[in-house]
Amino acid sequence: MAKFSALQDRLGYAFRDPSLLRLALTHPSVAHESPGNTPHNQRLEFLGDSVLGLVLTRELYEKFPSFGEGPLTKARAQMVNRRTLAAEARRLGIGEHLILSRGEEASGAR
Repeated sequence: MAKFSALQDRLGYAFRDPSLLRLALTHPSVAHESPGNTPHNQRLEFLGDSVLGLVLTRELYEKFPSFGEGPLTKARAQMVNRRTLAAEARRLGIGEHLILSRGEEASGAR
Protein backbone atom coordinates (compact mmCIF):
# COMPACT_ATOMS: atom_id res chain seq x y z
CA MET A 1 0.00 0.00 0.00
CA ALA A 2 2.87 2.35 -0.72
CA LYS A 3 0.41 4.03 -3.07
CA PHE A 4 -1.34 5.55 -0.08
CA SER A 5 1.73 6.43 2.01
CA ALA A 6 1.57 10.13 1.06
CA LEU A 7 -2.06 10.27 2.18
CA GLN A 8 -1.25 8.51 5.43
CA ASP A 9 1.55 11.01 6.02
CA ARG A 10 -0.87 13.90 5.46
CA LEU A 11 -3.41 12.31 7.78
CA GLY A 12 -0.77 11.71 10.43
CA TYR A 13 -1.99 8.16 10.77
CA ALA A 14 -0.63 4.84 9.51
CA PHE A 15 -3.32 2.24 8.97
CA ARG A 16 -2.60 -1.13 10.58
CA ASP A 17 -4.88 -2.66 7.96
CA PRO A 18 -4.20 -0.78 4.70
CA SER A 19 -7.04 -2.65 3.02
CA LEU A 20 -9.45 -0.57 5.13
CA LEU A 21 -7.96 2.61 3.69
CA ARG A 22 -8.35 1.24 0.18
CA LEU A 23 -11.94 0.29 0.94
CA ALA A 24 -12.63 3.76 2.39
CA LEU A 25 -11.35 5.35 -0.81
CA THR A 26 -13.31 3.09 -3.19
CA HIS A 27 -16.37 4.82 -4.65
CA PRO A 28 -19.53 2.71 -5.12
CA SER A 29 -19.44 3.38 -8.86
CA VAL A 30 -16.48 1.00 -9.13
CA ALA A 31 -18.81 -1.90 -8.26
CA HIS A 32 -21.02 -1.04 -11.24
CA GLU A 33 -18.13 -1.29 -13.70
CA SER A 34 -16.44 -4.32 -12.20
CA PRO A 35 -17.54 -7.93 -12.44
CA GLY A 36 -18.40 -9.78 -9.27
CA ASN A 37 -18.91 -8.32 -5.84
CA THR A 38 -16.53 -5.35 -5.64
CA PRO A 39 -16.48 -3.89 -2.12
CA HIS A 40 -16.86 -0.11 -1.78
CA ASN A 41 -17.01 2.52 0.93
CA GLN A 42 -20.75 2.92 1.63
CA ARG A 43 -20.83 0.72 4.73
CA LEU A 44 -17.77 2.48 6.13
CA GLU A 45 -19.39 5.83 5.32
CA PHE A 46 -22.43 4.80 7.37
CA LEU A 47 -20.22 3.87 10.32
CA GLY A 48 -17.96 6.90 9.95
CA ASP A 49 -20.88 9.34 9.92
CA SER A 50 -22.02 7.97 13.27
CA VAL A 51 -18.53 7.98 14.78
CA LEU A 52 -17.90 11.55 13.62
CA GLY A 53 -21.22 12.64 15.08
CA LEU A 54 -20.42 10.99 18.41
CA VAL A 55 -16.92 12.46 18.65
CA LEU A 56 -18.10 15.98 17.79
CA THR A 57 -21.06 15.70 20.15
CA ARG A 58 -18.78 14.78 23.02
CA GLU A 59 -16.30 17.57 22.24
CA LEU A 60 -19.03 20.19 22.00
CA TYR A 61 -20.75 18.90 25.12
CA GLU A 62 -17.54 19.11 27.16
CA LYS A 63 -16.23 22.42 25.74
CA PHE A 64 -19.51 24.33 26.04
CA PRO A 65 -21.17 23.26 29.31
CA SER A 66 -23.47 26.29 29.37
CA PHE A 67 -24.96 25.62 25.90
CA GLY A 68 -28.33 23.95 25.60
CA GLU A 69 -29.39 21.29 23.13
CA GLY A 70 -30.35 23.76 20.38
CA PRO A 71 -27.00 25.58 20.08
CA LEU A 72 -25.06 22.32 20.44
CA THR A 73 -27.09 20.70 17.66
CA LYS A 74 -26.62 23.72 15.42
CA ALA A 75 -22.85 23.78 16.03
CA ARG A 76 -22.56 20.06 15.27
CA ALA A 77 -24.61 20.43 12.08
CA GLN A 78 -22.29 23.20 10.87
CA MET A 79 -19.28 20.96 11.46
CA VAL A 80 -20.60 17.87 9.69
CA ASN A 81 -22.27 19.47 6.69
CA ARG A 82 -21.26 18.39 3.20
CA ARG A 83 -19.51 21.66 2.36
CA THR A 84 -17.36 21.65 5.52
CA LEU A 85 -16.36 18.02 5.07
CA ALA A 86 -15.60 18.52 1.36
CA ALA A 87 -13.35 21.47 2.19
CA GLU A 88 -11.45 19.36 4.71
CA ALA A 89 -11.12 16.51 2.19
CA ARG A 90 -9.69 18.98 -0.37
CA ARG A 91 -7.26 20.35 2.22
CA LEU A 92 -6.03 16.81 2.90
CA GLY A 93 -5.82 15.95 -0.80
CA ILE A 94 -8.09 12.94 -0.44
CA GLY A 95 -9.58 13.39 -3.92
CA GLU A 96 -6.36 12.45 -5.68
CA HIS A 97 -6.45 9.07 -3.93
CA LEU A 98 -10.09 8.16 -4.60
CA ILE A 99 -10.69 5.00 -6.56
CA LEU A 100 -13.41 5.92 -9.06
CA SER A 101 -15.13 4.28 -11.98
CA ARG A 102 -14.28 5.55 -15.45
CA GLY A 103 -17.69 7.23 -15.62
CA GLU A 104 -17.21 9.10 -12.34
CA GLU A 105 -13.70 10.10 -13.36
CA ALA A 106 -14.96 11.42 -16.71
CA SER A 107 -17.71 13.45 -15.00
CA GLY A 108 -15.18 15.23 -12.77
CA ALA A 109 -16.25 13.58 -9.52
CA ARG A 110 -12.73 13.68 -8.11
